[in-house]
Amino acid sequence: VELLDCEGSGNFTIDLAYPVGAFADDIQVTLYNKTCDEEVSGDEQVIALGSKEKYFNSSHPFERYVQQVSINSKYFSESDLLTWGGFGESSGTLTFCAKAETLLGSSDGVSVAFVKSDISVSFNLTDNTFNVFENKISSNDIITSEQNITTEYGVEACTCTVSPDVCHNEAPIFEQNGLINVCVYPDSKSSSSTQISNFDMKFVQDGEDVYTAVTITPDGPASTSLSNIGGTRDRYRV
Repeated sequence: VELLDCEGSGNFTIDLAYPVGAFADDIQVTLYNKTCDEEVSGDEQVIALGSKEKYFNSSHPFERYVQQVSINSKYFSESDLLTWGGFGESSGTLTFCAKAETLLGSSDGVSVAFVKSDISVSFNLTDNTFNVFENKISSNDIITSEQNITTEYGVEACTCTVSPDVCHNEAPIFEQNGLINVCVYPDSKSSSSTQISNFDMKFVQDGEDVYTAVTITPDGPASTSLSNIGGTRDRYRV
């Protein structure tokens, strides 16, 4: 996070830098309220998203996105994002949350991971100073490396019956020219808050891809010539 004064005008910008793995096609940043549970209203005039830049260095296995957030002190008195200090409206703290999602796909990209950051900006207009302080990652914290965005959500798959689509307790015997049903679903830790928006499925033999049953597309998972996809985002059956 970098705080910049726009040539002494009283309008400030914050540059949020996100290093992500090279697999990502883009990132999308959304501004939220203090508790990070509601998006900032379109009527909010204190903060707004600015320009977004992408940087790539061939010597590093990741890309760097920088999203600018503008701060307009003129509207401090009208915002719910402010907590006032001991000098009336001359000092206080601006608090908000920024959610960055990595997107996969060149058109209407699919969100594959996210990270939320709590941002607090203290100010004292009697001294004409700003400080950025006590910022922390509040959700989906990346502990090992910020170069590769990871997620705690899990997905499981099993061979299953057709109706109802229940996982087999034991490995079934497959017949020549018969159908193989595979169910894909969020694991028990993720099922209450997660749906599957996209996935692919390949059959591998001796380390080689021998058949692709499902491919990823901008519109969601797509079947191939010998496969069919049923179910919903809570549980797919291929």
